[in-house]
Amino acid sequence: MNALKVNLNKVLLLAVIASFQLVYGQTKEEQILTIRAQYNEINADSAYQVRTVDGEDIAIQSCGGAMVEGFYKVDELKRADFFIAKSNGVYFTEYYYWNNELFFAFEVEKQFYYDAQKDKWNYDSISKLYEGRYYFANGELIETKHKGEPFNQEVIVDSVVGAVHQDLAIEYEAHLRHAKVKSKAYDVMLSGLLDHSVAEILVNEIDPYDSTIIYLDAREYDEYAVSHIDGAIWVGYDDFDMSRLDSISKSDNIIVYCSVGYRSEKVSEKLLKANYKNVSNMYGSIFEWVNQGKPVYDMEGNETPNVHAFDKEWGRWLKQGTKVYD
Repeated sequence: MNALKVNLNKVLLLAVIASFQLVYGQTKEEQILTIRAQYNEINADSAYQVRTVDGEDIAIQSCGGAMVEGFYKVDELKRADFFIAKSNGVYFTEYYYWNNELFFAFEVEKQFYYDAQKDKWNYDSISKLYEGRYYFANGELIETKHKGEPFNQEVIVDSVVGAVHQDLAIEYEAHLRHAKVKSKAYDVMLSGLLDHSVAEILVNEIDPYDSTIIYLDAREYDEYAVSHIDGAIWVGYDDFDMSRLDSISKSDNIIVYCSVGYRSEKVSEKLLKANYKNVSNMYGSIFEWVNQGKPVYDMEGNETPNVHAFDKEWGRWLKQGTKVYD
């Protein structure tokens, strides 16, 4: 047994040494090959959770709109895309992360054709002006490759390119971290309110056409009666009773919600203890569901704008719909 333990320790030590050498012992050419392999691995995967932040939410103004889109794997950011549309073209940068650190950035600027005779841009014709590739290793910029000449000031080509892209990669990651719901303030509140003790599912991750989902409403009955998600089963909170789930299989795909997610988290914990296997708490719950423009229904099955807002304090997180307190 001691010999086996020694051998296992040697294997672990060799793995650590190999990992260290992979990062720090490579030549620049080998590092670039590693970066390309990581880049291809990230882009070959299509099963990501996606979060989006509008440009207006992070003080980026543009006549054509701007946004940052993040691609996540098990809550780890793999790629962040920044896009901005301008009157004369489009600009975007893709940031790639490995173990939460920037390792590659891909920057592109495209411009519409300018018709000098008509003195206006032709939006049916666009061409690439500039393309930049930036390779990072151990927190440092090790290689840049450029094609073409940029036109707009967003394009970064001067001597501080490495630091600027690293700063932007950190900034966009921070914005996306709070993009679980539409409001950053709402997410900050939820981050402190919830224990995050059960699996959480974001509203924009829910497939509205997935007929296998069973929604459980963990609010009080008067809240449920005002409006609820279509087909949701009321289970309550103060008087929650497991017998209300008798018709549900313990292997069913269950999403629990309440107003903001606190009560549904506690009910989800009870379901997991009762051996229900596939249980998720809807992050931001029915408030976020409505904030994102998704429908709710009254007791007659009619779509309604009304949502029970619980009370004035909690109701401030409901930004859409018509608030009902009685």
